[in-house]
Amino acid sequence: MLQQLKPINGVSISNYTEVALIEKSLQLFSRIVFRMLSIFHKASSIELPKGSKNTQHLQYEILHLVGDININNSALMKRDLLNVISNQKSILLDFTKLNYIDSSGIATLIESLNITSASGLKLAIVGANNLPMKMLELTQLDKVFTLFDSIQDVKI
Repeated sequence: MLQQLKPINGVSISNYTEVALIEKSLQLFSRIVFRMLSIFHKASSIELPKGSKNTQHLQYEILHLVGDININNSALMKRDLLNVISNQKSILLDFTKLNYIDSSGIATLIESLNITSASGLKLAIVGANNLPMKMLELTQLDKVFTLFDSIQDVKI
């Protein structure tokens, strides 16, 4: 049973169920961690293939991500993802050369996963390691996305 706490920004904490309160706490914790990682990580840019010269593997179109995904360039990644989805192709995101992904990039991944699922397509990630993998684990998206160690591991 939750004790009555003083309202924060006009919202009483007792209005939340225990599960919702835990969920809100985890969201806040994730934002704090993302912010801290963003402060300590020097951002560079992401390179996406120009002119949609993505590679193919089985039924997947592969988007090769290089560098960092952050608030400044996540819209570019979203545009390329939506372009592939509009062509009714499943997507394989190559994270092997991705150094960093912030909360805006994570949000773009979640939105793209929802769109591909609704379209009957697939979205998978290959080669996630180091900080990008830590971000997926922290947000528990490693349990949501299909992850592969290498492109050769991808099967139909």
